[in-house]
Parts: sequence; structure tokens; C-alpha cells
Amino acid sequence: RLGNLVHSSSKHPSNTNDEVKGSSFEGTTIAAIVSFSKRVWGKILRERLVYKHPPQLAITTVPAYMWDMKFVTVLDLSSNKLKNLPSEIGSLLALKDLRLSRNAIRSLPAQIGQLTNLEMVTLSHNSLRSLPQNIGHLRNLKQLLCDTNCLVSIPDEIENLASIERLNLRSNSLISLPRTFKNINTLVDLDLSDNPFYQRERTKKPKDLSDIVYHGSSVVFGEEVSRFGMLCTLRMSSCGIAFLSGSIGEITKLEKLEIQKNLMTSLPVQIGKLKFLTFLDLSRNQLKLLPIEIKYLKSLKRLNVASNRLESLPPDLGSSLEILRINGNRLVSLPSKIGLLKALQLLDGQSNKLTSLPTELGTLSKLSHLELSLNQITSLPETIGKLEALERLMLRGNLLKDIPAPIGEIKTLKYLDVRENELKGLPLQIESLQAGVLKQSIQSYVRNSGGVAWDLGRKKQNRSIMMNASSIKSFIATLRSAGKSKPQERKANEGKQENPRPELKRGKLKVNRAFFDRSFVNRQGVCTSSWWS
Repeated sequence: RLGNLVHSSSKHPSNTNDEVKGSSFEGTTIAAIVSFSKRVWGKILRERLVYKHPPQLAITTVPAYMWDMKFVTVLDLSSNKLKNLPSEIGSLLALKDLRLSRNAIRSLPAQIGQLTNLEMVTLSHNSLRSLPQNIGHLRNLKQLLCDTNCLVSIPDEIENLASIERLNLRSNSLISLPRTFKNINTLVDLDLSDNPFYQRERTKKPKDLSDIVYHGSSVVFGEEVSRFGMLCTLRMSSCGIAFLSGSIGEITKLEKLEIQKNLMTSLPVQIGKLKFLTFLDLSRNQLKLLPIEIKYLKSLKRLNVASNRLESLPPDLGSSLEILRINGNRLVSLPSKIGLLKALQLLDGQSNKLTSLPTELGTLSKLSHLELSLNQITSLPETIGKLEALERLMLRGNLLKDIPAPIGEIKTLKYLDVRENELKGLPLQIESLQAGVLKQSIQSYVRNSGGVAWDLGRKKQNRSIMMNASSIKSFIATLRSAGKSKPQERKANEGKQENPRPELKRGKLKVNRAFFDRSFVNRQGVCTSSWWS
């Protein structure tokens, strides 16, 4: 209603006051809004027209008066309930940006090919099953987003998009790409993820298909991808890819490569030619080995090979890595040259079969997160105390019997998780973690010599305990005294002493599902932990 009033005011300013005098929308007068719109409406329309509503007011058809706005350059009809787009869309010849995402559009009119000035078209989250052939007339189109639709085919005329730089066909029902796809040599960003290419019938392998061909029931990627010389980002996750062709190394400008959730068992050695590659995601495949040529990726900063079948890593992983994710594999050891990763900030090695760590790990001066839970580590190297930037150390679910004393030298440590190990105590040197540390969490599953379990884990009856640096000393002293006493002595003293520390009153356990900003003993001297009892 407001849109119609404002539009009518721009055509008939003299009738505006009579029409809206006393009018209101949910108790709020709109006279001021219309008065303001008379001054700026024309300027706004020349730049963009947004017709978005909350779900209860979403439109199902496009208002007819919109087709009279010949000077509109941006038309946003996103988040409505449109099922089709009228052919009158072809009259908006000045349109440069068309946004139709999150509707229920099933098809596009052929007249969309008349909008030769279009540079961006967003069709995400609709019900499109095909694109019109006239889309090839959009020679100025730079960005075409058709993700999350029901597309089963792409017209051959897509090769005529001479300016296309970004093409997103993610989450559709594509089983093949047109043979003319190889002629698109301006692409910078290509996303073909989550398409059932592997369901195509077994036919003879096409000779000139540029990036997807079929070998039996598996997908072979990269037969002639050298034609995409401008490509910087390539996403091909969940496409059933079983083999990566060596010609992938000819996309020399590639910076980001995502091929996770596929069926690959190996990588071509030519991958080492991608000198500008900064991000490589190969997670959730079936890789058993990584080629040693990976060390030639001098620009690689993020490598994700999680959830594969790797039993070992190449001896040299380069020198530029900042994030390395190797969790969920079958690794039994880490290469000694891991110490060459001077820029490494995060190392995630959870859920492997690691039994020990190399001493060179201590040379990683920028490492802030070290995740090694759910392994079979029996001891930690003394050099771990040299990790001067370490903030988070996760060692849950290993076979540790003690923690090296130098860990107390890590002034930046904020979180230490040693639950579900075979620890008998904590080193006294951990007391040095104080003034410079903001918060520290020591979650342990500590067993003393008498067999009594001090449960500081996240159990139903005993929640996590958050301790600041000032309380660590008393905590360790209590553990040591409890561990040295014999079971018979503790049993005899149970009736004499109500609490291990009589000067402290037993208080209620205050639980916070997030990390507590509480000390081991609160300011009133009341113990906030249940394990004292």
C-alpha cells in the first residue's frame, strides 16, 4: 500500500496530500514519508528499486507499474513468492543488476536476453530447471549465480557470455556440462559443487569436454582445463570425482581449490605447479598418500586433508603453511621437518594414531592452537615449553602419564585439556602460569596413587572448573597432598574433617554451560567446585 501511494505521489504530486491525509499504517502516519518521497523518489529510482517484504507480505506477482520505470539499474525482488517473471522484464533496458533469489521461480522468459546491459544476475534458491537460450545475448554479464535450484542442463549458448567472471551452479541436478563450456575463457570463480555428475549414463568419453568427463561410473576432472587460464577459484565438492587429471597444473593462476567430499585416492604430481595456490581443501576423500611435490606450493597457507586414509605425510610440506588440518586419518607420526613451518598457527591432528611428537615441534614460534586429542600419545617432548605463542593445547583421550614441567614456561597458555588420560598429577611448574595469563582452564582426569579419581571433566555431576592463575597453586597443592596420603589415612580422617580445607565453606556448584569467568575459589572464600566433597 505504501509503495503504491509513493508511486502515485511521484506521478500526481498535487493529489498526494488529499490521498494520504490522515492515512496511517499500523497507527503510524505516512504523510511525512510521502512528502519526503516527492523530493527524492526520482533519484532513488534512477539508482535502485528494492521490493522486499516480510514473509506475511511477500508478493506473488510483480506490480505492473514497475515496468514503466525505464531508468532503473538495480531491481531487487528477492525473498518473495514469485513463481514466474513476466515477459515485460525485457523493457527495463537500463537494468544492470537483477536480484531474484529466494523465490519460487520455475522458468525465465526469453525476453531476458534483451537486457544487454546486465552485469549481475542472482537466481539463487529458486526452482529453475533450465536457463533460456537467449541468456547467451548477455555479453556484458560478469556474474551469474544459479546455486540451489533444480537445473538439469545448461544451454550451449552459455559460451557467448564473453565477460562472465563468476559462475555459481552449486547444488543443482546437473549430470553434464555442454561441450561448449570449454570456450569460456574469462572465468575467475567457478563453483560446480553438489551436483550428481556421477549419475550420468555410461557413454563414450567426449573428446573435447573441458572439465568433466566420465570413466565408467566415476568422474574424471581436468582433461583440458588449461583453457581456463584466468581461473582463480575452483570448487568441486560432492561431485563424485575419482581422479584428478594432471592438466590441473596448467591453471597457473589458481589460488583456491576445493575438492572435498569426493572419491579421490591420489593426487597428480602436477599439482606442484600451482605456484599461486593459497587454499587447498581435500578433506573427506580417500587419499592414501600426498605427493612430495606439494612442497613446491610456495604460496600455500591453508591445507585441509582431514578425514582421509593417510598413513604418513610427505617429509617436506613447504614453509608457508599457516593452518594445517590432518585430523581423522591414520597417521602414526609427524615428519621431523614440520619444524620448518615457521608461520604455522594452527595444527589439528585429532583422531589419528600418533604415539609421539617430534622435538622439532618446539620451533613453531607462531603456533597458537595445537589439537592432538584422541590419539595414542604416551609422552610430550620437553621442547613443547618453547611454544611461546601457544594459547590452546588439546590432549584429551591419549595415554599421557605425566605432563612435562616446561609447559609452565608457556606464558600465553589459556586452555589446557588433558581429560581421559592416565595422569597421576600435574607438575608444580604449572604454578608459573600466572600474571601474564588472562584465564586458564585445566580440565583433567587425574588419578592419584590411591586410585581415587579427581574428576574435573565435563560430567553430569561435576561440571568444568574454571581456574584463574592465582588459584592454581592451591589446586596443585591439594592434588599433591591427596595423592600422597594413603587410602586408609584418608578414610580415617573422613570423620574428623568435613572438608579437605576447613577454612573454606562448602558452597553450591555454580554451573555455566559456557566457560566460566570464575575462579576456583570465589571472592567470598567459598569453594565453587563439587569435587571438594
